[in-house]
Amino acid sequence: MDWPEGALDGSLYGNSAIKGTRTTDGMDFDPADKKYSDSRAGQWHVATIEWSPGLVQWFLDGELVDQTTKPKGVPNTPMRWTLQAETADDAKATFPAAGTAGHLQVDWVAQYAYTP
Repeated sequence: MDWPEGALDGSLYGNSAIKGTRTTDGMDFDPADKKYSDSRAGQWHVATIEWSPGLVQWFLDGELVDQTTKPKGVPNTPMRWTLQAETADDAKATFPAAGTAGHLQVDWVAQYAYTP
């Protein structure tokens, strides 16, 4: 699950990797079409993932950005956290330039258990 995802100077989106689709050409994600937030990276934000049976939703500053209800896009096994920072989500060998740098600041993280 990628949230928030996107370039450090652009709008953000969320998606969920579909388990078992990884190949040398990439991976399938749900939703397949990116729905970008109205807010851009570069400022303080509260990014929230709400994951419950049959539903994943991505919120930025309390506003719903996107969601998936497709069974293949909603994880059904335990996951772990990885805090990842990239200069661009379309980076390749020649982009961005070798001297590109930036900072990602994280103030706090929290996790809550789902209780029906």
